[in-house]
Amino acid sequence: MNVRYYFFILLILFSVSLICDVGDSLKTIEVSPKITILEFGADNCYYCKKMTKILHEIKLEFGDSIRVEFLDFNKPQNNKIINRYFIKEIPAQIFLDEEDNVFYRHTGFLRKKIIKQKITEKFKKFNLEEIMRMLAEFFPEFTEILDKMDDLYKDKRTIDEKTYQFICFALSIKARSKPCVKKHFKGALEAGATVKELAYILALTMREAAGADDCWTHDIIGDWKEILKGNVKCECES
Repeated sequence: MNVRYYFFILLILFSVSLICDVGDSLKTIEVSPKITILEFGADNCYYCKKMTKILHEIKLEFGDSIRVEFLDFNKPQNNKIINRYFIKEIPAQIFLDEEDNVFYRHTGFLRKKIIKQKITEKFKKFNLEEIMRMLAEFFPEFTEILDKMDDLYKDKRTIDEKTYQFICFALSIKARSKPCVKKHFKGALEAGATVKELAYILALTMREAAGADDCWTHDIIGDWKEILKGNVKCECES
């Protein structure tokens, strides 16, 4: 056998060893769940038991990309989290994103089809956010065009600044855009709006959304007094 043959054998063995090492390393990597589902129920509740079975199936289907937590409504140690999410009846479901913001809530029995739909929709939004970050880094010309579009909207606007901020505030809540909710909350105040007027817009948005945005928005602008003082960064270009 010549030297070239031995070199080829050693190269194969080294490659196999490297692949095995990489595989072992990957096994140690913990995958953080992108979605957490809080299921509030009780042992003596028929539909709660049905929800438990469905959510176990959902967990098996989506794996480590989601986390499911079952919380007994009757146990005192769960009172704090029950009060936080205003749980009054069971079964009840709270869907949280990676930052523990509520993006969907429901009271009563929830069909598996609807749960999968909500999870899939959220995953699509995660992908969109990742794409936008990638574009900002590798294709800044695209984000520059978006800035020009914002300027165009401003130039062609047929409504006053306060009304514009009210509309954007409501749309940001519906779009679940954390930085833009803060941006337009602050923008409306700067345009002459009062906190009472913004509370009305928030209540109106929640009413039209059947209360689905209540907890999520509370988490985002729960520090509204600090926003008034100018102590909160909106994380969104004005």
